[in-house]
Amino acid sequence: MSTTTSTLIRVVLVDDHTIVRRGLQSVLELEPDIRVVGEAGDEKGALEVVAETSPDIVLLDLKMGATASNGGLDVCRGIVSSLPTARVIIFTAFLNRQLLLEAVKLGASGYVQKEVDTVDLLRIIRAVHIGEAGFDSQAVGLLVGSVGNGIREAEKSLNDREIEILRFIARGFTNAEIARRSYISESTVKYHLRSISRKLGVSHRAEMVFVASRLGFV
Repeated sequence: MSTTTSTLIRVVLVDDHTIVRRGLQSVLELEPDIRVVGEAGDEKGALEVVAETSPDIVLLDLKMGATASNGGLDVCRGIVSSLPTARVIIFTAFLNRQLLLEAVKLGASGYVQKEVDTVDLLRIIRAVHIGEAGFDSQAVGLLVGSVGNGIREAEKSLNDREIEILRFIARGFTNAEIARRSYISESTVKYHLRSISRKLGVSHRAEMVFVASRLGFV
């Protein structure tokens, strides 16, 4: 299960259930390339520990406390604005289209249900760490929905190669996998991704997944 990389992935866990944090920590710290550097059980504590530890990844629950249904979104907004180098993965029991889209718009790089298996969770953490989007299969499926006119207009400016790459992005492929399947170099893939970002007006890979889903590419 373990995959050794040259860079240690520093993770902060944010969940109001101590047992969930302990369970996650016990799983993640079995991996030689992952270290849990902090944890928090509420919004205030989350922002404080992120500021203190400057993690690479924040696994963030959406619902903290008995009444705050969107507290995680507020934390996500705060982390993205205060520490842009940290990548947020929403880790939640809720599979909700509106919350998912809000999280993506706020800059979350991934959205994973708590029932995800360990192998997929580790894969997603590592993918997000290197700049890929990280969504479990059910979250990707949930993104498929109505098509917005503005996005459809933007689609007209994409060339065939960019549409091909956007389809690969929607399916969760890494840059290396896209390069291999398209018979082009990774640097060329990155060039096309910059062009796609500019044409669609997005800045995060997760937003590309959202746009691709709205275009029916998932």
